[in-house]
Amino acid sequence: MEPTQPTLNIFERFNAWIEESITVKLFSIGFLVIILLIPSAWIVEIMEERESRAESVMKEVSEKWSNSQTVSGPMLVIPYKTIENIDRGKNGIELKERVENHFFLPETLDIQGVVDPKVLHRGIFDAAVYNSSLTVKADFTKPNFAALGIAAEDVLTWAVE
Repeated sequence: MEPTQPTLNIFERFNAWIEESITVKLFSIGFLVIILLIPSAWIVEIMEERESRAESVMKEVSEKWSNSQTVSGPMLVIPYKTIENIDRGKNGIELKERVENHFFLPETLDIQGVVDPKVLHRGIFDAAVYNSSLTVKADFTKPNFAALGIAAEDVLTWAVE
């Protein structure tokens, strides 16, 4: 006599189909992936909000501290007079006197500095700010106005030795 297979009711057959079905397993994995994307999106949103807040805190601290700074060396500015001929046609030529500037850079420039960093705390954020102390030393040579085509009497506020 052959052993008879037990008859399965509908619930047992459905359960067996679910356990063996690849389609059901794929849908289950897909569903879990989609469900787990929600907390991931929340985390990304929180990270973006924190980055934005950190940038605004840095901007606020730097505005209150001093904003960006530019250090440049000294420049010698010497004003001089020029005479411009303006042709007025039938009325003749008019002479107009203007003041222009000539700029001279130093022959040597030595800048020594000490930077003192400091970290300021604002909530959960830190911002680095700096104090600096600079010593600037520059050496200028006496300008040669004749080589520039400027007469000595046209130079303003300049003592010629």
